[in-house]
Amino acid sequence: MLPFGNVVSTVTITGAELKAFLENGVSQMPGANGRFAQVSGLCFTYNIGAAAGSRVTGAVVANADGTCGTTPVDLTAGTSYKIAINDFIASGGDSYPV
Repeated sequence: MLPFGNVVSTVTITGAELKAFLENGVSQMPGANGRFAQVSGLCFTYNIGAAAGSRVTGAVVANADGTCGTTPVDLTAGTSYKIAINDFIASGGDSYPV
């Protein structure tokens, strides 16, 4: 949040929208341009050699201690998740989907 003073809110998104967020976060890798996804509550894997938009290979729910668990996160349109997001990202900042 610092030093930008963003406002955080919660929104409900589909698993497919979550995947699009994660894909955007790794789309410019290995370059570091600020859009890498800062996540908590899940761990995700990606293939840096794959084409942008097709890099995320999976996600799992994180354990309470922050380590990666084994429960898969469904990244399809048939699921929904409540996430915390700042207003900059929610309004399309850093090329995140609105």
